[in-house]
Amino acid sequence: MMAGFPVLFAAVHWRQRLMAHVDRWAGGPEALVPRLLHGFLDGFAAMRGFRAFSMAWAQSFAIWLIIAGTVWASLAAFGLNLRFVDSLFMLALLNIGIAVPTPGGMGSYEYMGQLGLVQVFGVEPNRAAAAILVTHAFAIGPVILIGIGLLWREGLSFRRLTALPGRGEAVAAEARR
Repeated sequence: MMAGFPVLFAAVHWRQRLMAHVDRWAGGPEALVPRLLHGFLDGFAAMRGFRAFSMAWAQSFAIWLIIAGTVWASLAAFGLNLRFVDSLFMLALLNIGIAVPTPGGMGSYEYMGQLGLVQVFGVEPNRAAAAILVTHAFAIGPVILIGIGLLWREGLSFRRLTALPGRGEAVAAEARR
């Protein structure tokens, strides 16, 4: 992340030069890679200035440190005396696991977490599984609870949302009226 933000800043700042090279390399601006890269960089156009980009970098860095801290604390609660830097490694593995398209990352998150704890840190497999399961619960539990609270606040229910498949937005708009 620390290296990625400066590279991203440079790509946004010198976009025209970069895209001229990419367009030539990929076979023109209508080719897949240039279109994808243009779309990606469009999302960062508002952060063309150094101040906006550095603020985004600092906030992202702080958020990732907090997330790593929660992983570290969850594992420490199970008596796994890993260093904080080890939680950064675990966070990388857990992010790979959560990226697998499963409902709530269930299974893939636990697999990658257990793999890291057992293979890299020598934790006993059952203890590793329990620690990662609790870590995952602390990672997604608050998000789920906040989501349920927001559904309730909007006057929605799971039954109402699922009663009209494909019309969730219409149901939400109707509830706000």
